Amino acid sequence: MIEGKVIHAKVDQLKKFEGALLVETIKTKRNAMAMLTHEQREKDRAHREQMKSEGQHGDGMGGMMGGMSGMRGSMGGSWHG
Repeated sequence: MIEGKVIHAKVDQLKKFEGALLVETIKTKRNAMAMLTHEQREKDRAHREQMKSEGQHGDGMGGMMGGMSGMRGSMGGSWHG
């Protein structure tokens, strides 16, 4: 059962780091948005709405990765990962 405890500890550590990264991502996005003009914020909002309506959910890397997964089939290759 020691192996199970080690695995559990590593998963807990990973989740802690993922949580910290998410908090920093949110802070960074808020800081960036605060620097934009009203028009730039509106353009960003409209772009995010367009992405949602096209079926790409999330933003940041999640949205980017979702877009990349859609390209796999069009490139004629298969994904093994």
